[in-house]
Amino acid sequence: MSSYTVRQKIILALALLTTVVVVPALLFYEHEQIAFNFTMVGYIILFMFVIELKQERVMKGISIILFGVFFGVYYVDFFTAMIGKDSVNVELAHNLNILSNLAIFSCAGAGGSVIATHADKTSTDRENPVISETVIDRTQDIRILTEHTLKLHKKVNAIVSIGIILVIAMLVIVLNK
Repeated sequence: MSSYTVRQKIILALALLTTVVVVPALLFYEHEQIAFNFTMVGYIILFMFVIELKQERVMKGISIILFGVFFGVYYVDFFTAMIGKDSVNVELAHNLNILSNLAIFSCAGAGGSVIATHADKTSTDRENPVISETVIDRTQDIRILTEHTLKLHKKVNAIVSIGIILVIAMLVIVLNK
């Protein structure tokens, strides 16, 4: 957490506060749709922070997957329990199902990809990259390119200056008639 900026820490704290305190309070006062909207915003922000965690690949992949399971299963069940299973309207139930699928599939995909990348890098039969030992020095070409660019820049400036003078001259001629 020390690698986060103050702004990122504030955003993370607000997302956690929203998810843990504001949403349950809204559910308690029977504002289900507003609570769902806050849940979606909280999920998206927290998902971005979980993706940006600085840790080893395997642990990061597992963390992402567990975050998806938590949000997709446990948080949706908590949300439903706060309302009461019989009180959930059809639209909200559909939205909660979408949230659950979004959390589980996005986190399983992202976490699985991170773990698969680690597995590929540590496999014994992976192909070793071809390393070229030839060093290509293009310094002289870069100098020539820089010189040509400066000459071209001077020519363009001259053309623009002449164009401005011609436009001013034409305006003076037209306005004097």
